[in-house]
Amino acid sequence: MPTTVLPQGRLSSMIAGKEATFGVAPSTFFGLNFYTESLTQKTPQEDDPLLGSGLANSRDRTAPAPGLSDHGGDIEVPLDYAQIGYWLALVMGAPTTTGTTDFSHVFTSGGLALPTWAMEVTKKSGDVRKHAGCAAKSLRINTQKKAGYHRATVSIVGKSETLAAAVTPGSQPVPPTLEQIPGTKGIIRVNNVIAGNILESDLTYSTGVSMERYIDDLDAPGGAVLLDQATLDGSLRLRYQSSTIETFGRNFTSVPVELEFTLSATRSLLLSMANVRFDAAGPELKGPGGIEQTLAFKAHQAGEDAMLVATLANGVTSYA
Repeated sequence: MPTTVLPQGRLSSMIAGKEATFGVAPSTFFGLNFYTESLTQKTPQEDDPLLGSGLANSRDRTAPAPGLSDHGGDIEVPLDYAQIGYWLALVMGAPTTTGTTDFSHVFTSGGLALPTWAMEVTKKSGDVRKHAGCAAKSLRINTQKKAGYHRATVSIVGKSETLAAAVTPGSQPVPPTLEQIPGTKGIIRVNNVIAGNILESDLTYSTGVSMERYIDDLDAPGGAVLLDQATLDGSLRLRYQSSTIETFGRNFTSVPVELEFTLSATRSLLLSMANVRFDAAGPELKGPGGIEQTLAFKAHQAGEDAMLVATLANGVTSYA
């Protein structure tokens, strides 16, 4: 008896396009590589304890009512020198781009408006999930020296999901060539000095986006709005050698922090936080071995410095 042919995740694909109008798919898309995705629309059921319906008994629940749909999920993507620019543009808006052959793209936090995407994920042949009004809720980058390549996680909220048998006609672009960042790459500077004893860094940039529901005949949200302030929180886990970074927290001093991945003069990614305040927390002793310390931090804007500036150098012409 032959084996059963089952859908395989490795045969899936993802395309996206920038919406000119919220929830309306554009005519052009671009392809994207990804590791995992959980985008879906869920509609829960709500209890509806209706009285006076002549029911069979007084104990069993009555028929439920439909709840409000909720659309979103997480996408784990390559942290690379090419495609990450699309995700940075979704999270922070279009960059300022300079160059002719080799380009520098500067993304700055704090923009008044962010784009939304239409996204189409092919699960298998004949099973395409079309997601409308997708906005980035957060971008998380966890870094430690490891085998393989670095990854990032983008959390998405959206308007709606529909099932289709095929992608939008003519919209099957090949993803831009990946230029992945090896897991051995990456340095961290604290107060302009390379911190050589960092075991792990974890940072999350949250956009403050929310899906707003209006009084109309539609179940789906009516718009993506920036109601909350953008935030950048994170932590550094380090091999304790001195109290230098801890002292910044105890003195409530803001210092610059940078996370840099450089392959060459024309291939690099620099995440700059000009003003970071660390929590005051001492190291913990968990045995006779080496001592570790975890210091949480919050980035903020100050003066003319935005909270986060991401500078991406590559050969991509534009992310607008």
